[in-house]
Amino acid sequence: TGRTQSELVNQPQLPAFSRVYKPLYSNQQVVGSMILESSPVNEKLLLRDFWLRFLLLLGLIWGIFIWWVVKQSRRYSQRIMELRDLTEGSISEEGQIRYVIDMDEEYDDEVSDLTNSFSLLTNRLKQYHDYQEKLASRLNHELRTPVAIIRSSLDNINRESLSADELQLIDNAQSGAVRMSQTISRLSEANRLEQAIRS
Repeated sequence: TGRTQSELVNQPQLPAFSRVYKPLYSNQQVVGSMILESSPVNEKLLLRDFWLRFLLLLGLIWGIFIWWVVKQSRRYSQRIMELRDLTEGSISEEGQIRYVIDMDEEYDDEVSDLTNSFSLLTNRLKQYHDYQEKLASRLNHELRTPVAIIRSSLDNINRESLSADELQLIDNAQSGAVRMSQTISRLSEANRLEQAIRS
């Protein structure tokens, strides 16, 4: 006919494709035709390219996510190891508190909460340890005065008007007061010796 025509091949079927007929002229006469087809293979290739790009994008997203998870886990494990080293170093082998762990205000997560808990714990242990160290000197001061009063009272008792049993009781009380005074002195010396060894 000398006109361009087109048709849809296998129209009711899934692998349908279009075909175009283009006439070729030479000196106003049709000498041939050029046939163009859109094969269903092209659509399959486009679909394959789409899924390939989608899978590549999905793989890239998964790779970035896994890299972020590994980075976060390494950061958490490093912070946990630092907290372990701080905790082990805060208490000496003799049970003395060397330092109080600082509060973690840089982060707001579970490791930070754990660090703050250890900070409060070491702070309370430090206060209790300081109280125990001062307790010996306080007890030494508080016990010396009553023992001295007891000994001076026993010394002031008139022994001339006492019986042998009463004198024995007074001697026993005096020896007990002397032993208590010696015990208090030894406790004070032991406390000073401990502090000297520590320093």
